[in-house]
Amino acid sequence: MELRKITIGQLLKERVRLTPDAACIGDSHKSCSWKETADSAEKLALLYMQLGLKKGDHAAVWGVNSTDWVITYLALARLGVISVLVNISLTISELEVLVRENDIKYIIYSDGKNGSLFPLLQKMERDKTPSLKQIISMTEMVHKAETTDAKDRGMLRRAEETLSCDDVISILFTSGTSGRAKGVMLTHYNLVNNAAGMVERMHWSGSDVMCTAVPLFHCFGVTVGILGAICSGASLRLLPCFSSTEALEVIEKYRCTVFNGVPTFYLALIHNKHFSQYDISSLQSGLMAGSPIIPSEYYRIYEKTKIPHLQTAFGQTESSPAVTISRWDDPIETKAGTSGTLMEHVEVRIWRKEENRAASAGEEGEIQTRGYLVMKGYYRKDEETAQVIDEDGWLHTQDWGYLDEGGYLHVTGRIKDIILRGGENIAPAEIENVIVQMPEVKEVKVVGIKAQVLQEEVAACVIWENDRQCSLEQVQDYVRKYLADFKVPAYLYTFEEFPVNASGKVVTEQLKSAISERKKKVVKADGKLE
Repeated sequence: MELRKITIGQLLKERVRLTPDAACIGDSHKSCSWKETADSAEKLALLYMQLGLKKGDHAAVWGVNSTDWVITYLALARLGVISVLVNISLTISELEVLVRENDIKYIIYSDGKNGSLFPLLQKMERDKTPSLKQIISMTEMVHKAETTDAKDRGMLRRAEETLSCDDVISILFTSGTSGRAKGVMLTHYNLVNNAAGMVERMHWSGSDVMCTAVPLFHCFGVTVGILGAICSGASLRLLPCFSSTEALEVIEKYRCTVFNGVPTFYLALIHNKHFSQYDISSLQSGLMAGSPIIPSEYYRIYEKTKIPHLQTAFGQTESSPAVTISRWDDPIETKAGTSGTLMEHVEVRIWRKEENRAASAGEEGEIQTRGYLVMKGYYRKDEETAQVIDEDGWLHTQDWGYLDEGGYLHVTGRIKDIILRGGENIAPAEIENVIVQMPEVKEVKVVGIKAQVLQEEVAACVIWENDRQCSLEQVQDYVRKYLADFKVPAYLYTFEEFPVNASGKVVTEQLKSAISERKKKVVKADGKLE
């Protein structure tokens, strides 16, 4: 694979020239060919130009997966408008912070999990979002584009001539230990080449049909979903949100050959009580990424789904995202126990900070990567950018692991304490900062604990103020006022004191061990421990 210096718009035009009438995208409402998709995106781009959107503007895209979402993303890319991709689960208070900190001028909304997001947007306090100019209905704009003739195409062509593959085209969010989401700036060059690299490694082609349940507001969704389809010519069958039943239905109905997702998605499929009633034998490949998978779970998923090429990978939003992927014909035990080998044109080293040297094969250290895939930085966070990208261009992933003699990456832990729940990265500090405001709480520490399907659940460990205590439901109700549902604790544990080290810092692993011991105890009906 050669690295290509092209924009997303140019990549789309190439695909239309190659397979104009082939199926491109479809959801429960409509389906489009590549030519129809590109034409709609072009007319939509012109409509947005008429509204005043221009290169470099920040436009939030907020809605579930849909054909309209994809057309909107492609239209903004053709203009050079930076798409700020927003999690549909955010509360209005979280969205207000995101708009303010990322200089968002436009919000393009559609539906959330429970219908239109517009009623929520009406609750936004505009004095808290001074940069915001306009709130736009995605559905109405796409419909208008599809039912009107394109005019002033020359104006769009002139706008595209100003674009560079090195321009930032998307801002996606990742949580940090500070608890505040950071906007990761990715360019056309980052995204197009990472998608092309994944397509090559995964052997995808125009004969493939991808069941796409990965949220498009995540980097995984953009590269493996939208851009992966453009690079390969595969068609997308979009699910608005992940549902194991809906995914099984779509795979069976459309004879999907590809299913990509976080491990939680696969676990949910095989734990679906009606799993055996569906025919998913059409599946030939899948990329399992976004969070680690333990070997026993991989084997269970492989044995149940019988996907011949179920590949594992390692990456993060800051690396566009893929760094390593399993080789096509790797044996099952290799896929189950490693995160694959380096993508082409990507460097990885394992760094032993205390010794200021790169590790040898088999030695553990921080996983660092360098190459075309590294983000431009965090938006308006120069200090935090400098903490993760050093002077030599190495991205410090803050993940721990080693490379074996064969060049396979083994991820053994996380330096940061991010909780991985159902494919979402959750910063404990963000939840702690909310719970500690409760008058009954003296101290709080939030950790992730193992869960069967979601991989991790949120647990709040609390030291109460004097004898004042709250129930789990009270804590959940309080957190739900300020944060998205997926950040609400599922468990509450009371402590007299937290385990700390010599520096006075809470030792997270000891805290998790204490929780594990408690969970082993079974309470009888009479309230006594067995």
